[in-house]
Amino acid sequence: MIRDLDATITAWLSGLAPYATVSFDPPRDRSSNGKPDRAAVCLMLVDIREEQAASTHAWSRHRSDDGQVTGAVPPNRSYRFTYLVTVTAEDTLAEHELLGTLLAGVAMDDVIPEPHLRGVMTDCVRSLMVRCAPERPDLGGHERWAAWNLTGRTSLELSVLAPLPAAAMQDVAPAPSHIELKPSGGYRPMAPATPPVGAGRRPTGRISEG
Repeated sequence: MIRDLDATITAWLSGLAPYATVSFDPPRDRSSNGKPDRAAVCLMLVDIREEQAASTHAWSRHRSDDGQVTGAVPPNRSYRFTYLVTVTAEDTLAEHELLGTLLAGVAMDDVIPEPHLRGVMTDCVRSLMVRCAPERPDLGGHERWAAWNLTGRTSLELSVLAPLPAAAMQDVAPAPSHIELKPSGGYRPMAPATPPVGAGRRPTGRISEG
């Protein structure tokens, strides 16, 4: 699923900035590598979380036109994928221009247009919702840039809410054509319990007063 989501995002962003290469590798440092031959958009998948509000947690039933249950559909799960977006270009102004192009283009679309869907993303029961905003503090920080051996740079956060591809409906057993009820054996009433010795008898003997 994630591979097809990456391919979908690649097709989408390539349409917004056809002059740039889309990559999912760590961002490159322009100062150490010199001027790149081609502008690049780097997306790092930094967070995956289930979106509880967009998920269902119970099986649903599929019914025929006459109301008969013909199958059971598993719960629909939706996940929010967060990408850290950085760009590399010949200079800082060119990088800012590319970031602005991406920000404006993503802001115009609430969902990824259907022609850009790839692989199993075409089978999703709902659209792939997108949001582009500045990086959140809990997803960034000096630790990440230090791990990449890079100095911090301007970046965007791309959030994609993607449902799992439609799960296959599971067939249910057909309804029985008739029901037969057979007794398991003859009816035998239970014998009354034998009372204990002396039960139900009036006491005998005399009662004397002193």
